[in-house]
Amino acid sequence: MNDIFENNKQNLLLINEIVANYRKQNFFVGSLKLSALLKNINSVVEVIFSREDCRDLAGELEQILPALLQAQGNQDYILQADILEGDLLPLLQKIQIKLQEDDTPQVSDFLENNMLILKEKNERLYKVLQNVQGDNAKYVIASAINGQPTVQARNGNRCFFCIAR
Repeated sequence: MNDIFENNKQNLLLINEIVANYRKQNFFVGSLKLSALLKNINSVVEVIFSREDCRDLAGELEQILPALLQAQGNQDYILQADILEGDLLPLLQKIQIKLQEDDTPQVSDFLENNMLILKEKNERLYKVLQNVQGDNAKYVIASAINGQPTVQARNGNRCFFCIAR
């Protein structure tokens, strides 16, 4: 199951690359990456269609893929980007969460190493992140879509993922 998780993680990254290329009107590179995505997505599709508890995800996929292939056949790159970004990406993210819930993948723990580096480079931020414990903490460590730890900020009852700028 860990291989499927990694394949799907690659698919998530590929979608972002494809959309970026199509939006920049670099259709050739985007189409090459789309071909790689469609080849790579097979293993994920097989798992989703074989599992009873993933029927709803399989149903969504059955609607998205034909529309994507039709847009590809029509060389409608803008529609392809929209389908990838608006439909397929959220679905693959749901699948990634499902895979993570079922069989928590063994991902490298970069947190400790990153904290040591951060202590040297930005001690102020290091101290903030050291205090992410408890229910009233302004920042908490949460799992990202790929299973890696990330920082989530709290403001009252609302939570936000931090974006590096």
